[in-house]
Amino acid sequence: MGRDDTTSTGNSRRRCGSSSLLSGNQLPEGAKPIAQAYAGHQFGRFAPQLGDGRAVILGEITDRGGKRYDVAFKGSGPTPFSRGEDGKAAVGPMLREAIMGEALAGLGIPTSRALAVVATGEPVYRERVLPGAVLTRIAASHLRIGTFEFFAAHGSVDQLQQLVDYAITRHYPDLTEASDRYLAFLAAVADRQAALIAQWNQPLIAQWNLARLAEALLPLLGPTPPQSVEAAQAVIDSFPGRFTYFWNRQIARKLGWQMEHPDDAALIDEWCRLLAQHQVDWTLAFRALIAAARGDRQPLLTLVAEPHATTAWLEKWHRRTMAEWGDGPTGREKLADWLAAVNPLVIARNEAIERVLTAAEAGDLAPFQELITALRHPFSPSAPVHLTIPSSATFMAQFRTFCGT
Repeated sequence: MGRDDTTSTGNSRRRCGSSSLLSGNQLPEGAKPIAQAYAGHQFGRFAPQLGDGRAVILGEITDRGGKRYDVAFKGSGPTPFSRGEDGKAAVGPMLREAIMGEALAGLGIPTSRALAVVATGEPVYRERVLPGAVLTRIAASHLRIGTFEFFAAHGSVDQLQQLVDYAITRHYPDLTEASDRYLAFLAAVADRQAALIAQWNQPLIAQWNLARLAEALLPLLGPTPPQSVEAAQAVIDSFPGRFTYFWNRQIARKLGWQMEHPDDAALIDEWCRLLAQHQVDWTLAFRALIAAARGDRQPLLTLVAEPHATTAWLEKWHRRTMAEWGDGPTGREKLADWLAAVNPLVIARNEAIERVLTAAEAGDLAPFQELITALRHPFSPSAPVHLTIPSSATFMAQFRTFCGT
């Protein structure tokens, strides 16, 4: 599949014995790679069979703590589900996935992780000729909602039940003995999705996806179809409330609040509307609260074009926050330290990523390593200044990305 030029996400480019495994030239002993089938919606229509067109799962590993992971290749060549495509991947998109995985992990958000990206030495033909690569990825599992939809669409209820039982055993073992474990599984997935999505805010499509999972599970959710639909609908309808709870809790931490207060939701909404109305960079705005905690409001006032509205909100925030931390120098400093620990200085910004990928395609991996290091420590005040600057308006006006990246 490839040669031995390995870009490890933890080290610099090197030649090592493990690269033959990471490039797919040698399989681990006992490995039986598989490409997964799944169903799902594509281009607005339901497709009863899609599948991994350029990915294969090598197998499962267990870490020292007993946690299980899938190990998979991406870009290793065609599979039975490639639908006429080459199944390959280019260096740029694979490095982009490595960057985004490390960015999410650095922020404490559950994600798949890139173990390595290996240059294959082969060209990949897209809109232009690109250098090929294979990504080795680890994840808690590669089960998708579409995996459940696949068996449901084919009427394979026994296989669907086996799949759900496997998912429960692997991801929700506390539900194994539950009498209504399939409904409990749906509710647990809804709760976990709400908590996850609240960390980057795409609730509407998450609820839609959850509804598709519920549809697939209907044969397992109740003794009769009406009862199954009613039970599933109750879980779907509860999702906005679940999401709002996790969203408000997440933002409250970023605003410096550890305890709940009845007025918090209104103050959070006002803050979010203020930032949205003036198109303020969220990362910079939350970081500006560190200075505000110490008594310097100017960094935030500089970001927002309406000082009166900003000052009014800051007054409310100050009263709410000082009631919890105290209004003395010690309390202010503790609050500032808290805010610095939960609001990142560095995030994966598009313009910085594009610079890194351009350099990498030319053979220079130093910018990639610099960015990866910064993203693994996103709260560190020693981050390179150029990685803390938002993407320019000129860049964003012409920037496009695609699902393949």
